[in-house]
Amino acid sequence: MKIPTLCLAPPAIDGKTLPEASARATRRARRARALRRLAAFVLAAAVLALVFASYLGPDMMFTLATQVWSCF
Repeated sequence: MKIPTLCLAPPAIDGKTLPEASARATRRARRARALRRLAAFVLAAAVLALVFASYLGPDMMFTLATQVWSCF
C-alpha cells in the first residue's frame, strides 16, 4: 500500500521523477548561495580597497585627525 505524501514541487512533465526535480532545486539553491557569497566577498574587497586608497592621501589623514581631535 502506497502512502500519499504532500509535495509542493510541480509534477514532472517529461517523465522525470520528483527526486531529480528536487536535486535540480538543490543545485539551484547552492548556486544562488554561492553567488551571494561571491557578491559579498567582492563588495567587502571593494570597500577595503577604497579604505586603503583613502589612506594614501595625506590630506585625508590630516582631515580625519582634525575631525577626531575636535570631538574632544
